[in-house]
Amino acid sequence: MNTELEHKLITEAANLAANRCSGSPTIVMVGANDLEVEQGGEEASNDPFNNVIMNLYPKSRAVLVEPVPHVFKMLSKHVSSLAPRVKPINSAICDATSSGMIDFTWVSEQFGIDNPGEAHWKKFQLASMAYSKNLYVEGYGIPEKYVISQKVKCDPPDVLLSTAGARPEDVTLLGVDTEGMDIVIVSEFFNLPNFHPIGVVWERKNENWAGKESHKGNPQGYTGLSLREMLLNKGYDIIEGKGSANTIAMKKGIIQPFVGTAF
Repeated sequence: MNTELEHKLITEAANLAANRCSGSPTIVMVGANDLEVEQGGEEASNDPFNNVIMNLYPKSRAVLVEPVPHVFKMLSKHVSSLAPRVKPINSAICDATSSGMIDFTWVSEQFGIDNPGEAHWKKFQLASMAYSKNLYVEGYGIPEKYVISQKVKCDPPDVLLSTAGARPEDVTLLGVDTEGMDIVIVSEFFNLPNFHPIGVVWERKNENWAGKESHKGNPQGYTGLSLREMLLNKGYDIIEGKGSANTIAMKKGIIQPFVGTAF
């Protein structure tokens, strides 16, 4: 995957989206992580949305959703100077039938302390309601003593937006990176009346993982196919680079110059 080109594409698409909207664009990022960006050689997250949010500020509002307690503290610190336009919220997102307190699994803060040389994504970005402990241990090589499973607060999209002081129609750009829950969360946002963002970006690498364990976390049975069909019917163009981790959907015409881009 050409990460540099993909990040540039998402940034350009986001700027195009911002220029097409009236008023102040509102970004919602679900799975915001710590929003670390590369500054002065410091370690950075590999999430392409981080630079998008920073580059669009101060024109945009941003609602940043992060459920993992210690990562949320890092996020809050990194965006404290951007208040009140940028609002971090300590919650997970789920469908209305699963709201309340839900089981969530992540890599502990101690893992990063004991293994400072590990990659940022391995220390801070592995967290999901869809993944089991075994996946962390066997799939990612995280020793079991560092894998935490406990309940966290979980809100449906309408409650999240209300908490943030935003309406569905205010959202210009939705980004989702939730390690296996992306299809569920994007679909649930589009179930909201008057939700019609200019752009949507989600990680498709593990997009259907929520359905692998008896539809754990996906009682509606959403699929990548059903989401793409819905977006096409609603008038979105979709771009998915070969080997890329992300899918980008934009209102027709906005990303047309990028269709066919190899990234």
